[in-house]
Amino acid sequence: MLGWAILGGDDGPNVLENKTLSKDPSKHELYGRSMKWKTTVDDVPLGLDPIEFDNWLWRREKPKRPGQPADLRNQVTFPLFYGLPHNKYITTEFYSISDETTLRPRRHWVFLAEIVDYFTFDRIQVDIQDIDGVTVPLIFRTEGGGSEFVPSKVQIGYTVAILYAQRRGLTFAEPRILLEESSNMKSPQT
Repeated sequence: MLGWAILGGDDGPNVLENKTLSKDPSKHELYGRSMKWKTTVDDVPLGLDPIEFDNWLWRREKPKRPGQPADLRNQVTFPLFYGLPHNKYITTEFYSISDETTLRPRRHWVFLAEIVDYFTFDRIQVDIQDIDGVTVPLIFRTEGGGSEFVPSKVQIGYTVAILYAQRRGLTFAEPRILLEESSNMKSPQT
C-alpha cells in the first residue's frame, strides 16, 4: 500500500480501497469463499514439541501412489475458480522461485469446468463454469487463437481441464482465465 500511496497519493483509488479492506477484510469480494485456512481453537493440537508443531502447521497432503485414482473433490489438486492462483499475486503455495526470476509450479493442479457457451470473434472464447457455479470466460491467447482445438471438442456441456490455470483480472476487470499454452488444456466429452 505504501507504493500506491507514494505513486498515487493518500487519496488514490487503490489506497482508499485497500485502506478500507485492511480495516475490515470481510468487505472483500472473495471473503469467505475458501475455508482452506479456517481453524477453530479446538483444531489446534496441544502438547506437541516444536518439530511436531511445525510439521502440523505446514502439513501437506501425502502424495498418492502412482496409478491411484484422483479424488476430483480434492480442492488442493482441483481448485475452484476462486481457489486458483492469481497471475498478479504469486504465492508460495503454488510456485517456488528457482533462480530469482523463474517461477516453477510447486505441485500440479488442474482446473475443471463445464463449457456453458462459446463463440468466435477474432479468437475463440469459451464461457466455463466451475462446480460452485462461478462462470468466467476462457480466453485463448495461443499462437492459433484457439484454432488448434478441434471444434467437436469445444461443445456446450463438455468439460475442460486446464493444467496450471491462473485467475486473471484486476480489481475492476472481469475475472477470467487466459490460456496461452494450448498443451495445457484438454476437453474430453462428459
